[in-house]
Amino acid sequence: MRASTVSNPSSTAPWLGGVSIQIRQPRTGPLQARRRCRGLWPAILVATAWLVPSLFGQISVPPGGVTLTFDSRPPASEWATHVRPGVGTTYQSVDALDAGIQQVDQAIVTTQLPTTATVPPSTSSLGYRYNTAALYIQSRPTTSGTNAANVLKATLRNDIGSDATSLTISYDFGRTDPQAAGTDELPGWYVYYSLSGLPNTWVKIPELSGVDTAGRLEATIDLSSTPWPAGSLLYILWADDNDDGQTDTGYTMDNVTFTAVGGTVTPFLRIQTPTNGASFNQTVPISVTTAGAGLVGVGFTVDNVFYSSDLTAPYTAVLTGLSVGTHQLRAFGTNNQGQVVPAENNPITFTVTPNTGPSITITSPPPNWTVLVGTAITNLVTATDDVAVVAVEWYVDNELYYTRSNANWAFVWSDSLPGPHTIRAVAYDIAGLSASSEVTVIVTNPPAEGFTILVPNGSEWRYYAQGQAPPADAGGNQWNTSPFYDFAGVPGWSNGIASLGGGNNWPTPGAGGQPADAYYPARTQIDIGPANPRYSAVYFQKEFVIEDDPSSYVGLVFRLLVDDGAVVYLNGWPVMTNNMTITNWPVPYGQLANAAEGSDGLVYREHLMPASDPAWPMLGLQPGPNIVAVEVHQSSLTSSDLNFDLMIWASTYSPPTVQIISPTNGQSLGGGCAGGANVAVQVSGSLYVTNVVVFVDGSPAGESGARNAQGIFTVNVTVPLGTHTLTAQGTDSFGAVSALSPPVSVTVLPNQPPVVAITAVYSGGVTSLVWGVGTALTNAISVSDPDGTITNLEFRINGAFHLSRTNNFTPVIVNDALAGTSVFQAVAWDNCGLIATSAPVTVTITNPPDVTLLVTNGSLWKYFNLGREPDADGLGRPWWDPNYDDSAWRAGLAELGGGDGDVAAPNTIPERTVIDTGPSTNRHRAIYFRREFTVAAPGFAQLIVNVLRDDGVLVYLNGQPIFTNNMPNVWPITYDTLAPAAAGDDGTVYVRGTAAAGVLLSGRNVLAVEVHQNSATSSDLSFDLMLWGQGAARPRLEIALVDHDGDPFTPLVVEVRWNAPGATLIESTDVTKPLSQWTPVPGATSPYRPPMLTPQKFYALRIP
Repeated sequence: MRASTVSNPSSTAPWLGGVSIQIRQPRTGPLQARRRCRGLWPAILVATAWLVPSLFGQISVPPGGVTLTFDSRPPASEWATHVRPGVGTTYQSVDALDAGIQQVDQAIVTTQLPTTATVPPSTSSLGYRYNTAALYIQSRPTTSGTNAANVLKATLRNDIGSDATSLTISYDFGRTDPQAAGTDELPGWYVYYSLSGLPNTWVKIPELSGVDTAGRLEATIDLSSTPWPAGSLLYILWADDNDDGQTDTGYTMDNVTFTAVGGTVTPFLRIQTPTNGASFNQTVPISVTTAGAGLVGVGFTVDNVFYSSDLTAPYTAVLTGLSVGTHQLRAFGTNNQGQVVPAENNPITFTVTPNTGPSITITSPPPNWTVLVGTAITNLVTATDDVAVVAVEWYVDNELYYTRSNANWAFVWSDSLPGPHTIRAVAYDIAGLSASSEVTVIVTNPPAEGFTILVPNGSEWRYYAQGQAPPADAGGNQWNTSPFYDFAGVPGWSNGIASLGGGNNWPTPGAGGQPADAYYPARTQIDIGPANPRYSAVYFQKEFVIEDDPSSYVGLVFRLLVDDGAVVYLNGWPVMTNNMTITNWPVPYGQLANAAEGSDGLVYREHLMPASDPAWPMLGLQPGPNIVAVEVHQSSLTSSDLNFDLMIWASTYSPPTVQIISPTNGQSLGGGCAGGANVAVQVSGSLYVTNVVVFVDGSPAGESGARNAQGIFTVNVTVPLGTHTLTAQGTDSFGAVSALSPPVSVTVLPNQPPVVAITAVYSGGVTSLVWGVGTALTNAISVSDPDGTITNLEFRINGAFHLSRTNNFTPVIVNDALAGTSVFQAVAWDNCGLIATSAPVTVTITNPPDVTLLVTNGSLWKYFNLGREPDADGLGRPWWDPNYDDSAWRAGLAELGGGDGDVAAPNTIPERTVIDTGPSTNRHRAIYFRREFTVAAPGFAQLIVNVLRDDGVLVYLNGQPIFTNNMPNVWPITYDTLAPAAAGDDGTVYVRGTAAAGVLLSGRNVLAVEVHQNSATSSDLSFDLMLWGQGAARPRLEIALVDHDGDPFTPLVVEVRWNAPGATLIESTDVTKPLSQWTPVPGATSPYRPPMLTPQKFYALRIP
């Protein structure tokens, strides 16, 4: 196959660490250069084959286009065929063929064109093929009843250097072996294109479809709405329907030209990552990313040695295996003209650092921790690495128990045997380096003076895991009821040391690497059946010997480790069920546990059976041999695991003991109110104490049945003022009552008052007692109570209440203090009601010296808060009009708002006037304010607007908008317009702006303000405003169009304004006349509205 393309002049580009790259022209002219279809670029890069785009394997469409003349069979990556199976089926309409093509995924069109030398072609069941004699692509007349349609696919790559907005396709179209008219149901080929090649994305090209006349065909595809991205693929499909019952006409295609048009892009390339000076651990792959345009491939070098290339945007690489030290990365792109484009930021220098290995510390349990056997020991670590910790292994006494590959690394160990144990954690990093930490824990049995161990954990048990319940022996004895059961005579029973179980990723993977999570192993692993279905139940039985007199027992303690449910039998009598609902005895083998065990078999479930239990005589406890039997049931037939162990302790008579550990004997307790002090008494109790009563001077004062993990009860009691004696008494699970604890003497002292002080008044990091008006003043408050708690704090200004808090007492912000002297004080209350007042702090608030106060903060404003925009008044004037009738509006002193003064800190900036801002789930979107003020001589250079707002605000002066903050740039602003964001200062800071002084009038002026929420659920709204005049104004004259009545359907009027008192307004119809000839306007004062329908006039001021 041959191709034509635009070429480049010869050049030599020395780059790539001094390698010379020769660029050679094709042998023919610039517009008709002949090349193989697989040679996709117009230039050949010698010694840099890693950039040659023939690796793409698609038809490259470069600038100027490409013409294909098929002098060799094209590869399947460029031209491929596919048969739509029919077996007698055919498409009998264009609509049916279109629908069939929509089902095609380009990925299935992969067969290289078969070859033939037959001209004209012979009839065959095949479709499209490459003709080696005529050197073109042809379709064969197909045998009737074979295929529904034959498909030809061309795969194009956009190599014009920019997104293509159009693609022109043209080719020579021929007919061979023509059939009689009307023979073909669908004459010609039907042609489609798609940018993705996915089903239901094909677009038909009408100019190329259904043509049955030989000639040059051409079509231009408009891609402007969905451009063809640079460097990406586009697919063309030709479809030839198979006739039904007879042969078809054959067609040929040659001299195919593809021309894409797009924008002009200047090729460029930049390395985005890594950045200059970056550092990487030697174990971490380094991701290289680039940004560029107008490129068809990028190659990368490290230390001037080629590393890799990428021929698909966005052109990336991954660097691995680099040595420790400093390296230089370079990137070189190639555009569609074969030109080399070095990255503009070559080289990037980066460092590879050695891997230092992880560190690990066990943070729980503490060293030499003593716990009762069966306690779930939670093991935690802090593990770090210069890259990442990938796994932690847990060892108990040098046996691997558990591996973790996620970042909490925790390990819960439940089945510890009595004695000292070493717990060791080993952390691994990605390179396999490791570090370890270990602690010793001491596991104890219950105290020997109160308990006899009948069955310890870790005992040997018989077990039966055969997918059925154990049968009776030859003598009819049952496995769980008879001490005479013949285990040897019943096949299937085995022996093992508890814990016993299966599943849970047992056995655990070996050390090193990145093992998957796995639970600690059962001491005896048993077969629990296939994954689906599991054995419904597994059975366990053990004989134990009682060596003392069972009549001395006051109860039994059963501690069961199980996953999922179990029934425990003692000498044939059921004494404990866990996670099972029993309705039939014996329990059916197929009955399942109620649910998956909540701890996954990691927590011992405890059951106490006192000797007073009515079933106690049924246990038949006797000196010598006794039997315990357990059946463990799964919660589902696809359960992942099963686990079992059991301990049985006999409680011998030994009264429980309790001791008060806090307060201590002789301790003095402060904070005694009139009725005494509330004292939290902590009492420790011996094993199985379940309730504690505390006595004050022999009288019961409080009790608690809540025991924490350390065996401590906390009992809150009231102890009167003076010296008193505390004792405690406990009751255990078996009903035994302890003696009174050793007495503890305490003295309750009278309550001391709180201490409160204002320690600083500051703003922006500056501390002072003199501030400009409008400054948000932060008051740092120190408040404490020597023997109790602070329950309330008030802040007062000049003796008047400002705010009150019951928590988060400091700081307190005062953001709207009036000019003059203000005295700040804080008042604190403690839990006994004693009060303390801070020393007064006097703060001076000043106005700026160079301004005239037009409206001060704390002024009286009228406001409208009815959940809508105010209606026009009786004369049709809008609410912002200076003459609007606001007599029905409410009024209040600023700051005005709602939601601040009665909520928790820090949002406690109270308003002087609290107004309703709407329900919390549907706030008023806006609230409106108006204030009238008088100015004698408005001769200012500018106005300064200071607004306290939460959230957005728009300010009008005399009907003209002069200031906005935190409002969208839209018009008109309506009631429903929301501020784009919450006020960043939460309405605590005055925002400042300037406005033209010409809007200000001599005499009466009116400010109108609308404050908008940022959401319908905003927590609060705040408003105050100060308006200042600054500087003497230069004479100024302006002409404006004014909406005089608020009616959008009436015309605007012309208004002439000036700010020079005593000046005379003069006018002329001819601007070229000398000013001395202009005529004064009789009686004109600012603002002046010329009569309508007057001739063109010009205005000026005559200054006396």
